[in-house]
Amino acid sequence: MIKIVNVSKSYGSETLFKEVSFSLSPGDFCCIIGASGTGKTTLLHLIMGVDNPNEGHVDIDGRVVGSLKHSEREHLWGNVLGIVFQDALLIPEFLVWENIALKGFVAGMSRNEAYERAEGLGSYLGIKPLLNRMVSGLSGGEQQRVALARALFMSPRYLLADEPTSALDDQATMQFMQLLDKARFDYNLGVCLVSHDPRVHGVAPHLFCLQNRRLLKHR
Repeated sequence: MIKIVNVSKSYGSETLFKEVSFSLSPGDFCCIIGASGTGKTTLLHLIMGVDNPNEGHVDIDGRVVGSLKHSEREHLWGNVLGIVFQDALLIPEFLVWENIALKGFVAGMSRNEAYERAEGLGSYLGIKPLLNRMVSGLSGGEQQRVALARALFMSPRYLLADEPTSALDDQATMQFMQLLDKARFDYNLGVCLVSHDPRVHGVAPHLFCLQNRRLLKHR
């Protein structure tokens, strides 16, 4: 379980949010909304351990993220937390399947094993025909499905998504959200999505809003 416990974050004299608390279990799906600049992405950074709260703490499966060594935080990214960003951040010199398997290469996985796993995810997410293509010719929706496959590659327990549909059209947004929700059920993922895109707000069973420095639960 991910636990956010009385977390506050400030930069200098600017307080983004204070005394934020919520939890996310495997299989849960929450969406955090809020205006630009309210700290939605910062909250994800605190969960990831790339930034630290001024007060409070973040626990992931019983471990305080702020107390982890850098090597332990690197293990967290991809192995425990799958992450999808607003920009797919694909490597243009790599084939699609190599982008999907990137974390596997870092972990020492053979190319054959990595390809087999990428092929399975490609079939699951409807991008198998793209696996041996370069990423430069992909549409925005295809790139985000590749990014989702990459996030799922190491079988994480939780998935964090930061504005993944903001640059997608309606059809690509619907496809991405359907696949994300399907993966939640099939892989028992805990999903935390932050977005100001009203098209996605109805998908998550749990909806929170960062407003006036507080996290308010809407449902």
